[in-house]
Amino acid sequence: MKKSAKKVLVGLLAVNVLASAPLTAISVNAEEVQAGVSENHQLKTEKGEAVNTLVGLEAPTLSSVNEESTSITVKGEPNAQITLILPKTGLRVSTMANAEGEATFALSGLVANDVIRAIQELNGQISPEGSTIVQGIEIDAPIISEVTTDDTIITVTGKPYARISIVLPNGSTRSRTADADGKTTFDIEKQNYGGTITATQIVNGRTSVEASIMVTQGEVAAPTIQAVTTDDTTITVTGNPYARISIVLPGGSTRSKTADADGKVIFDVEKQNYGGTITATQTVNGRTSAEASVIVTQGEIAAPTIQAVTTDDTT
Repeated sequence: MKKSAKKVLVGLLAVNVLASAPLTAISVNAEEVQAGVSENHQLKTEKGEAVNTLVGLEAPTLSSVNEESTSITVKGEPNAQITLILPKTGLRVSTMANAEGEATFALSGLVANDVIRAIQELNGQISPEGSTIVQGIEIDAPIISEVTTDDTIITVTGKPYARISIVLPNGSTRSRTADADGKTTFDIEKQNYGGTITATQIVNGRTSVEASIMVTQGEVAAPTIQAVTTDDTTITVTGNPYARISIVLPGGSTRSKTADADGKVIFDVEKQNYGGTITATQTVNGRTSAEASVIVTQGEIAAPTIQAVTTDDTT
């Protein structure tokens, strides 16, 4: 026999039943139907045939989402009307589920711990709410550009529009909002070598772990070599205080010493030939300067000796 779909009104509940024979007329209240269905989920035809049915729609299920999700999928009954209830505003957006019972909604601006809810409607029935909680994601530390002892600007890159804060070696703090590319710059005074600068970013009220860098040595100027003549047996070089200063003599031999508090160092050398080139560099905090150089000049020249000349001499 061909099956037919029928709707039976029982108390306050409307139940769709797919039966192969006419249904027995029944008269019970809603409480009795609820109790009976919870026991065996069945109604019977006149012939006593059991017919499975479901009283009330189940809550739809929502896919898990996090702060960066741009969509959510809700699964309910095929072709049901799915309504998504957005967090905070309570705005409702509805669409019809596909043949698999799925409906997808676009999302933006989610915040950790927000609750997204959904219901489904089918054949005049409205389900209970299903829900999912927006999961927070770990916020990466921002990236700090290299900072040297010469720099007066620090660039930090994080998430677009994040609130970025830095802490300088002396403990002072600066905060700014990143641009659409996640980048922000801070004006600072020159920092000492070896100091530590840290940075964090805040996104949707959540703070990232710290990023940190150490201030490196900036450009090191070439030292100054005092003039050297063919008479000199010392060479004086002046650079940065406590820099490691090295010289290369015309013959290729090298000497190195550490400068004093005034940046000065003196090297003992043998007398050098006229025209030879002496070079010097200094290394500060692991960074070496460009070369300085001087050419050995002629030293003092003694006056010549003149032999005695008489009135008789012709040479």
